[in-house]
Amino acid sequence: MKKIKILPQTVFEFKCNRKLLKDTLCKVETLSWKRNNNTLISQDFFLNKNHLFDEIHEWFHDCLIKVKESVEYRASDVVITQSWANRADQGNWHLFHNHPNSVFSGVFYLNDSDVGTTFILKSIWEMYDGTLVSGGVGQPFHHFLSEKINVIDHTTKEESGKLIIFPSTLVHGVKPNNSGRTRYTISFNSFVSGEIGNFGSLSGLTLDVK
Repeated sequence: MKKIKILPQTVFEFKCNRKLLKDTLCKVETLSWKRNNNTLISQDFFLNKNHLFDEIHEWFHDCLIKVKESVEYRASDVVITQSWANRADQGNWHLFHNHPNSVFSGVFYLNDSDVGTTFILKSIWEMYDGTLVSGGVGQPFHHFLSEKINVIDHTTKEESGKLIIFPSTLVHGVKPNNSGRTRYTISFNSFVSGEIGNFGSLSGLTLDVK
């Protein structure tokens, strides 16, 4: 018997210049933090509206536009609706989840780490295993194994200055940080704005998202 892997998926990767990266990391390290389940999150949930972070969010937006154009998404613009920083100390981990009310999400790695972001897709064979198990949002990784959910997972290689952008519906999380150093990232959500769809085919819509 031979197993054949099919239907690969795509996420987008960008690389930030060193000066902007260093400047952003210095600002993130001064933020105030609060507990977010098994990791830490910035108390400021709207870094995209914090003028200290204007430059990095301008770059995020430029990257979002490139993704929009690459996937030929019919919208005038894609704007960042919410942005926050994450801090994972030794042993910290992040529940597997996705992002409602968002089109594209992003994770920006501020320093090198061996942890990475793990993405999960349920196997097309799950419906045939007799369990009919559903779910998978807001769960630790071992939940997928203990419930015998047949999943396909991929962990990104994590490097300082790397930005990954992916569909907000894609389930993702972070396994325990056992690297011996603190892991810093910035995450964001986005939504389409302006003219969306095609008015000629009676499927157009105008949104003003700020």
